[in-house]
Amino acid sequence: MCGCFNNKCICKFDLSPSTIKRWRREFKEEGEGALEWGRGSSAKSHEKKFKNQDWILKEPDDMNIDELKETLRMERVLKKYLAKTTGEKCFAILELKNLFSLQSLCLYLGVSRQGFYDWLNSSKPKYKNLDNEVADLINKLYFKFKRKYGYQMLTLFLNKYFGKNLKPWVVYRYMKILKIIAVRIKKCLITTSLDR
Repeated sequence: MCGCFNNKCICKFDLSPSTIKRWRREFKEEGEGALEWGRGSSAKSHEKKFKNQDWILKEPDDMNIDELKETLRMERVLKKYLAKTTGEKCFAILELKNLFSLQSLCLYLGVSRQGFYDWLNSSKPKYKNLDNEVADLINKLYFKFKRKYGYQMLTLFLNKYFGKNLKPWVVYRYMKILKIIAVRIKKCLITTSLDR
């Protein structure tokens, strides 16, 4: 009877047998409270963020279990961003601020909140700001010559005909930001058959 009931439930509710076994085990161990809505693994991903970030500066001996779990989870997620540049750390903070509080992310990665907001507003250092006039010239030249020339040839045109004094790597950076790439035209080899 029990096996037949399981098969009907599995088919009707599209459950796996392991899920039913887990529910039975939890019911035996903890009673009806174990089967309440919101106690599963999906509910744990929606846990509230800690409002107080002092727990990051505490020693592990002084932390309670929730703080230790949160610290461990944050360390696992942020481990790959520790040895990166400040810009990459700021990008990581931007991606992960829905999981953790902004203050704790900045504190853990060693980035000031003001520095993060400056990065967010400018998204690039001041010495790398785009000159819109140069960007427009590069764009016009690129399309005027039917996307044929790359950054070196465009640098020659800009320096010779427009009086600019640009290095090729600067034009390359502009082209990368504008997302334009020179199209390579493959040469076709025309062959004729010798059989007549």
